[in-house]
Amino acid sequence: MNFTTCLTVKSFGIVLGSLTGIVAFSAISAAAPTSGVNPCPSIYYEEPYNKLLVVPQGCPPNAMIPQLVDQQTAVPTSPSTKPSPSVKPTMPNEPPLAEDQQPVLATIVPQMGNVNVFLKNATNTPITYQVLGNTQQRTLAARGEIMLKALPVPVTVTFLRSDGGLVNALPIANSQPGVLDLTLNGARGLSDSQTTVRILSTGKVNAY
Repeated sequence: MNFTTCLTVKSFGIVLGSLTGIVAFSAISAAAPTSGVNPCPSIYYEEPYNKLLVVPQGCPPNAMIPQLVDQQTAVPTSPSTKPSPSVKPTMPNEPPLAEDQQPVLATIVPQMGNVNVFLKNATNTPITYQVLGNTQQRTLAARGEIMLKALPVPVTVTFLRSDGGLVNALPIANSQPGVLDLTLNGARGLSDSQTTVRILSTGKVNAY
């Protein structure tokens, strides 16, 4: 074999080796798994999953997207938020106050929230009286008189005969504004007896 023939054989071997390497590389490349994964599988766009699954971010919207938009824009209403019809509460009947159940025997006009009481004992026995919250117990002599001044209303005056007898209170509005004449007489019976006179802030006078 001459030199030329030898060179030709070597060159053919090199070329054949190169081709073999290329084919092997191509086969390996074709057999190797691709690293890229389809981010938008077709299952997201097939019935019935296109209405059940939310597509990944970056994928074309499917039939589920309009449903989500409608749910987010809708304003839910619950029975508790619905306005209830206007119903006025009914209040139970309250019993009247004891002072409102008493008959009004006189009415005066308080002056700056105060009244004067001209107290007269028309009996023949001393009477103990007291302005509750204003005075201690005091004694008014038989046939005695006294002016109780600047009593803030409402005010209550109590009295008791020293001999244990019954007292009848006769309140009369005086001609002077804010003055009450209160005459104490002997009562004929329990139904005619009073031991308390109360002047309300409205000027109404009760005796009981």
